[in-house]
Amino acid sequence: MRTFAKYMFVPFVVALGHALACAHPAAPPVVAPADAVLRDASAEETLAARAARAPLTVLVFFGPDCPVQKAHDARLRELVATYGPRGVSFAAVVTARSGEVTAPSMPVLEDERAALANALGVAYSTHSIVLDRERRVLYSGAIDGDRTHLTPGAEPYLRNALEDALAGRAVAKPRTEPLGCPLEKD
Repeated sequence: MRTFAKYMFVPFVVALGHALACAHPAAPPVVAPADAVLRDASAEETLAARAARAPLTVLVFFGPDCPVQKAHDARLRELVATYGPRGVSFAAVVTARSGEVTAPSMPVLEDERAALANALGVAYSTHSIVLDRERRVLYSGAIDGDRTHLTPGAEPYLRNALEDALAGRAVAKPRTEPLGCPLEKD
């Protein structure tokens, strides 16, 4: 009887695994909405048009009064200086405009009614999204592992994601926990 059970158990487990794999296929990649409109002081454009111009687009959801955001401004300037010349487009995205907003070394774009933030599940400032030309989300999460007290040993999540994507590799950590302040939404 044991031999029979032993030989029946393996095919059963294989069949069960196959059934579960078929019942729950892998989730399709998240794609940012093509019709999302981002505005700057002089014009508006769709996200599709912006993303099509660069191999990678980094959207940093921005809270100008957030201490976590302010602590990361220098690191963002460094990322723009390093990856901008390699063709990566950067933009700070605000979900609520209250006066003049400036961001470190990148244009500030307004996400009216937080439509894009809501579509991508973004709720915190410093939440960074890396998109390819087809608007597929390659990375979503924190700039790095620090909050307001920056340390040299913080894991550089966004930098690592950019390196992986530019090298044609799958991003090793496509999702991390964002570490900023709640976004203001109109």
